[in-house]
Amino acid sequence: SGKPLFSKADGININRDLFDRELSELAVENGAELILGEPVRTAYNKDGVWRVKGLRKEFRSKDLIVACGGEPGNILGSDYLRKHMTMRAMGARLNIPDDRNEIHFHVKGSLEGGYGWYFPRGDHVNIGIVGYGDLKSEFELFTKHIGIEITKLSGYIGGIIPVSGMIEPVTTIGAYLVGDSAGASNPVSKGGVIGAIVSGSGCGKALSDKLSGEPDAVDKWKESMKGHPALNKMNLDRAALLSSLSDEVLDELTAIADGRDIWTIRKTDVIRDIWKKPHVLKALRGALKLSRGGKEWANWAF
Repeated sequence: SGKPLFSKADGININRDLFDRELSELAVENGAELILGEPVRTAYNKDGVWRVKGLRKEFRSKDLIVACGGEPGNILGSDYLRKHMTMRAMGARLNIPDDRNEIHFHVKGSLEGGYGWYFPRGDHVNIGIVGYGDLKSEFELFTKHIGIEITKLSGYIGGIIPVSGMIEPVTTIGAYLVGDSAGASNPVSKGGVIGAIVSGSGCGKALSDKLSGEPDAVDKWKESMKGHPALNKMNLDRAALLSSLSDEVLDELTAIADGRDIWTIRKTDVIRDIWKKPHVLKALRGALKLSRGGKEWANWAF
């Protein structure tokens, strides 16, 4: 409908290209070897030693951390193809200056819990969409809706996002899955940067401690990962609810907010207004328990 919901909240809007480069430079400063132009084709374990085959070289190690994105089966083989649901995402760069201190999300029923995004970066804008179905058509509709000509976009990127919970972070053959490879994305917001950083740094430290003589370090790391929102049943139920809402219900919920910051609206006000609308009440049946906040947000952000 074009009607807005808004919230004032502090946050960090990062430039992923610069952020990822900074992480790799920090890794090199701390002893890592950075190898470019050598995409991994496959990895397998033989006699307790990992053999990782690249385009031209083969690398060997006792331990292997898999941080290859949402489909680890592409590297580890068919036994590790993801059995969970994934959403697809595509984004692009819009080369116009925009230094507004706000980010925008665009929600509609056909995205089934996904959304379009518009993130100002100062000298350019990051724009994209995540959801199921025909993303190319949805992306074109989204850009048209906010008044951007598709011909003005450049630097397209895309990928898949796991949205139905984490998988066991340590495989039966001793590989360690982190980030999207482990499904460490928030099923409600689809955000994965925090999960990738926390799981990746935690796994690296655990393996370092293991090599330094602490035998239970990896088990402690696995236990800490249980606090991730992707393992919270309530968050999986929240994600399922968002995926089920029609445009009509989404518009009704927006109307209830009526221009107020969503964090200032009392739950009793929402219940009172929804009670007057049977079709909205039916769509949200059993959802009241999902409105409670969880402690998981404190450490995993969104």
